[in-house]
Amino acid sequence: MHLFKIKLMFFTALFALAPIAAEDRITVSIGDGVLVCTTLPFYIEENYSYSQQIYLQSEINLPGYQVEKLIFTSANDAAFLDTDVVIYLGHTSMDLFESSADFVDLSELTEVYSGAVYTPASGEIEIELDTPFPYNNVDNLVLAYDENTPGSPGMPNYWCAYGWYGHRTMNNNGDFLTRSIRTWHWSDIDPADPFQSTGGNERLSSRNNIQMIMAEQPEVIEGDLNNDGDVNILDVVLLANTVLDNSYSQEADLNSDGTVNILDIVMLVNIILS
Repeated sequence: MHLFKIKLMFFTALFALAPIAAEDRITVSIGDGVLVCTTLPFYIEENYSYSQQIYLQSEINLPGYQVEKLIFTSANDAAFLDTDVVIYLGHTSMDLFESSADFVDLSELTEVYSGAVYTPASGEIEIELDTPFPYNNVDNLVLAYDENTPGSPGMPNYWCAYGWYGHRTMNNNGDFLTRSIRTWHWSDIDPADPFQSTGGNERLSSRNNIQMIMAEQPEVIEGDLNNDGDVNILDVVLLANTVLDNSYSQEADLNSDGTVNILDIVMLVNIILS
């Protein structure tokens, strides 16, 4: 018994000393520009604002990975908190915005974060996404930032003249192409219809310096709707509820016919039985 305890302690110690494999995450950094007098990803002095920024496939170029965290850089004179921020990511064939109304449609975007964002007086702002975004490494990436916190952080009027440089460190595109677009208003902005006929709309040739923390996309198992690594009756129940709710998701549309119905349930059952 005593010898058994010694062996157990020995193997326990070996396990404790064994290196633990770190999660395979890669940081993609885009932009190293200095501060400019503009405000992205949101208009810091206005009540509400909404912006979109395009990052090129050539700037990311990472196949088989998903975006899990976004990191911006702050260089403000004071810290502040946005209590209601929604962030979207999406794929786009566009590489610039042609006009001040040329927003990527909301239907092409995926909500990846909803909550508060704290901005320190200086340093990094890390936003861990609620939903990782699988990047296809074919299209460009569009980042949409919907700022819904009423009021400004209390900075003076004409903030640029007073040294307020906005929410983030900015970088210039180099070629001055308009890869950012924003709108602001005194009332909340609907991302589904962001152009404001009575508000401010503007294209910019600057973008946020950004870091994207990316990890390998997990293997997708056809029919594993609850992502538990197995296809079973639980997935059938989830799919049946989707049909009864008359809702749609790409994962549940197993036969890719644009609808979720009894045919998808039959296909799922066949997957389980096969």
